[in-house]
Amino acid sequence: MKTIKTSICIAVLLSAVVMLPASADEGPAYERHPQALGIQYGAISGSGLSYYRWSDNIGFQIALGGLYDPTGDISWMDILDYSVGAELQYTVYGDSYAKWLAGQLYLFTGLNHRGVIERKPSDPNGDLETEAGPYIPSFTTGFGIGIEVVLFNHFSVPLEFGYAAAWRPSGASLQDQLTIKLITQAGFRYRF
Repeated sequence: MKTIKTSICIAVLLSAVVMLPASADEGPAYERHPQALGIQYGAISGSGLSYYRWSDNIGFQIALGGLYDPTGDISWMDILDYSVGAELQYTVYGDSYAKWLAGQLYLFTGLNHRGVIERKPSDPNGDLETEAGPYIPSFTTGFGIGIEVVLFNHFSVPLEFGYAAAWRPSGASLQDQLTIKLITQAGFRYRF
């Protein structure tokens, strides 16, 4: 008899624990958890660690990242490569499709600054010695469409497609400094 009472108490407690989060789940996950931390990779958004915040239908994201290897220990890497980007986003449509799956469609625009110091071979014969190339700054802006999938209420996977206009200041003509291209951006973050 004591075992049955204990089993019933455990079942009631487990049911309460399972039902409590379900009753607090009002609205889609992207509305209930408006902030996120994660990583982002993109020509407009920037590449690196990111912070993300939504308020009503407007979202803002900033991404910062950088790599620095002056010694050349990592042969494929440039000496310096950093990126700082920011995006403004506007929700067009969003919905929950199951308790574990939500998503939204949004428009975005953004601005990015990137700087690179390339590693160049110092010997034209292809010797392993390298030297620092010039510092090359670039500025990119653009716009596009994004899709965010939110899994299990917290794991966010954004995928963005858009047009980017990049300006790389140099001594060349403006026509040679400007490029416009179709880009893809992606990220992974945890919403809270």
